[in-house]
Amino acid sequence: DMHKNLGRDQIAALDSAMRHLALSLNNARRFRMMQLQADFDALTGVHSRRHLEGRLEEEFERFTRYEQPLSVIIADLDHFKLVNDTHGHMVGDTVLREVGNILANSIRSTDYCARYGGEEFILLLPHTEFNKAFAFAERLRKAIAAHSFTSTPGNFFGHASLGVASLDKENPHSKESLIQEADVALYMAKKKGRNRTEGTALQKMRKLA
Repeated sequence: DMHKNLGRDQIAALDSAMRHLALSLNNARRFRMMQLQADFDALTGVHSRRHLEGRLEEEFERFTRYEQPLSVIIADLDHFKLVNDTHGHMVGDTVLREVGNILANSIRSTDYCARYGGEEFILLLPHTEFNKAFAFAERLRKAIAAHSFTSTPGNFFGHASLGVASLDKENPHSKESLIQEADVALYMAKKKGRNRTEGTALQKMRKLA
């Protein structure tokens, strides 16, 4: 009888341990899922702005150590407010998702794409100097302009403006000023009529020299 009780106690203890283990594993899985969700933008599936900070830090450290060039592209959808106002936010969300797909499917495995703001995306291109980054940005611009947003009424065509900036030995930015320079280039692209790619005059002059 004592053996029976001992057996029951052992089974109960084992059962309790298994429950605890299952709970711990479940919590760990849920925590990992939450982390993953924080790393990625829920709407577009590309990385989140929160995750971008860490990656930019890593790439900047790599540049400081090895002096390999690093380029940044900021892409901003043109007249996006008009899309939302005309077709509604669900269509706007679909457009963002499809643009996210175009970008994610165009980059190399070493590149990085994040949603930077409402209708803005940012790309980090390690080991890529300005001219190559500019040519790549132009390819992206053309791909977005050629894309028919099929899930929207009337299959309309949208377009984007892109700003490009690069770090290299002659142009050793801080992380913040690199992003700022890409932003200035983006502003120039908007000002010059949209649906175009711009680098800052400073970068262009340096590359032509």
